[in-house]
Amino acid sequence: MDLYIQAHTGFYSDGNLIRDKKLTRRTYLRIPQFVSSLDEFYAKYFVVLKLLKVLAFTVFLAHVQACIRFNFHHYKEESVAHSHALHSQYLASMFWSVGIMTGLFEGELPHHSIEFLFTILVALCGFSMFTTLCATIFVISKCESGQTEAMEARISQLVHVLSFHRVPEDQQTQAIEYLKRYYTDTESHDRETCKLLCPSIANDIQVELWKATIADISIFEGCTDQFIVAMTSLLEMVAFPAQATLFSTGDHGDAMYVVHSGVLAININSAMVREIRKGSCFGELSVFSSMPRFTANEFYRDIQNALP
Repeated sequence: MDLYIQAHTGFYSDGNLIRDKKLTRRTYLRIPQFVSSLDEFYAKYFVVLKLLKVLAFTVFLAHVQACIRFNFHHYKEESVAHSHALHSQYLASMFWSVGIMTGLFEGELPHHSIEFLFTILVALCGFSMFTTLCATIFVISKCESGQTEAMEARISQLVHVLSFHRVPEDQQTQAIEYLKRYYTDTESHDRETCKLLCPSIANDIQVELWKATIADISIFEGCTDQFIVAMTSLLEMVAFPAQATLFSTGDHGDAMYVVHSGVLAININSAMVREIRKGSCFGELSVFSSMPRFTANEFYRDIQNALP
């Protein structure tokens, strides 16, 4: 999408807007941002591009071998060649080539020495492509395991630092669980993906996901859609570890909290009086005024949205 838009929307030169498409594409291909965007695209779709590369090379190799086989049989049966369409002969040769390479189909037996050699070559090419596919899958698995090893290394480093500073065991466990959730949770990956989007698109996605939830809040009932959209666009994603205290009694509240995942516990005099789960909110009056909290709130699990 970025490549298409940047290559067709023109550019400024000496204060003048240039809309010549050929000149725009030529200029865009020369800027460093184009190369960096290609690197980012390759890194984002590494697995898919690797598999497509193997598939494309396999199809190209099968096409070349089909053309060679067609030339072998073209001069032998001239009458048959005139009775069948050219594309039918090509498809038959392509079928033979793919069948010999993959071992799924049995092809016609060769009759001459050169045909024997060519058939053996096609079979060896199929074995080579199978080896290449296995190597590609191995590389992909190593990349994924490398990410897991990197996560484990970060956790081990965190454990070493916490132990060196004599942090209590319960706090160490809490920090480690939070770090594991940050690197392995699906919603964490979604947040990282949203960071790669431009702000306007990310804001539109946020509004679409949370507009109905904000509209259901009692204090916003009867408000216009424009107001609901404006309030929803102000949401900010924040994460807290389990058992973390969000605020205590007497703290001045300046934000409304909408739970995205996990459980928010409301405590009064060290006794839990209410649990707020996904889609529910707390502190909606703080959107309009800052007042002292009369409860203490603690998270059982993490990740929620805050509306300042």
